[in-house]
Amino acid sequence: MKKWFSYLPKLLVSMGVSCITLALIFKLVGGQYDSVSKTRLIQILTGTSLPLFALAFLSSVMQALFRSLRYRLLIAGGGLQPPRFFPLILITMTRNM
Repeated sequence: MKKWFSYLPKLLVSMGVSCITLALIFKLVGGQYDSVSKTRLIQILTGTSLPLFALAFLSSVMQALFRSLRYRLLIAGGGLQPPRFFPLILITMTRNM
């Protein structure tokens, strides 16, 4: 349980950066183009099909899992000690963004 709390500050900083980035995108898009309004963007995001969003999210997570497994096999096949699985998944997901 103690290890989980060690990731918490990094997670909060990451979420904060993501929120700031989204806010900046909304500000730039909403102020630069007259045909695009903030309310229309919010309507599009809230009108997204939840099952399709969940399917896309699940697909992305599964791809990261399989890529991480492949990387571990390649590293182990090269005669090196592969890293632990959870950090490798995080690295793989970050790299594929």
